[in-house]
Parts: sequence; C-alpha cells; structure tokens
Amino acid sequence: MPPKLRTTHLMLFATWLMLVDQISVISVALGLVGVVLATLLFERLLLPAPGRRSLLDMWERTLALSRVLLLFSIEAFWASGKLAIIALKPKARFKPGVVRVPTTLSNQSAIIVLANLISLSPGTLTLDFDSEERCYYIHCIDVGDLHGGGDGRELIERFEEPLRRVFE
Repeated sequence: MPPKLRTTHLMLFATWLMLVDQISVISVALGLVGVVLATLLFERLLLPAPGRRSLLDMWERTLALSRVLLLFSIEAFWASGKLAIIALKPKARFKPGVVRVPTTLSNQSAIIVLANLISLSPGTLTLDFDSEERCYYIHCIDVGDLHGGGDGRELIERFEEPLRRVFE
C-alpha cells in the first residue's frame, strides 16, 4: 500500500472517529468500510497522480471544494427564501422561462457537478447541456429575477472558478 494511501486512510478514519457520537465496534467497522470505499470511489480526487499533484495542490483543491459547498449553501438559502416569497404572495407575479447560459468549464466532471448544483438550487432546473456550444439550458421559476433580469451568466459564474480548481 503506497504511503500516501495509508496517510489518506488514517486521516479519513480519524475524521470519522471525531464525527461519530460513540466509539463502538460497529462505528469503527463502519468507519473502516467507509474509508476503504471512499478511497476506492474517489481516489482521483483524494490522491494525487504520480508526478502531477502535490500535497499543497490537494489542499488547494480541498479548499476550493469547501468554497463550492459554502457558495452553494448560501445560494440555496437565498433561492429558498425567494421561492417561499413567490409561493406565499396572494398574487404571485413571476415569469418562468428557459435561459441559455454559456460556460467556460472544459472538464466533464466539473460540467456535470455544475449542472447538478443548478438543479439542486430551488427554482432552477438544468434541462440540457449543448456540448458543441458549451452552454446550459436552465429553466428558472422567475427569469426576471436573475440578478436584474440578466442572461443567467452570473448564476453560474461564481461556481466556475472553484469547480475549475477542484477538477482541472
């Protein structure tokens, strides 16, 4: 077993032990199984390829992933509030529609993650991705609310750079 893999196993297992409520035989066994499965499934993200990624690069990717998760949480919170206001208004005035939003991402995994983040945001749904034109087609519950009636570009811009740091 490579030393980096052992270190990754130990770090993930230590994190698991800190997060469980009580340390028992079952929680330790689940932690060990979870660590092995996580490293098998996410080896490309967790471990650097030989000669390609340093520990510092992995740390930067982890921070970028944390930023994506934080940005998504904030965006989902605000979108939920806007959606609740639309739902609770007696005479709701909203303009649903489909917008075409180009992207600068080139990595297939980053494109898929961004599409899923858009779909998980309340009030939006990724309908399609045109690989030739490199753009998403997104259904929005209120097209007029896209940050001043814009084209939706700002909807995904804040996610692109952190996703690029994680996946490219």
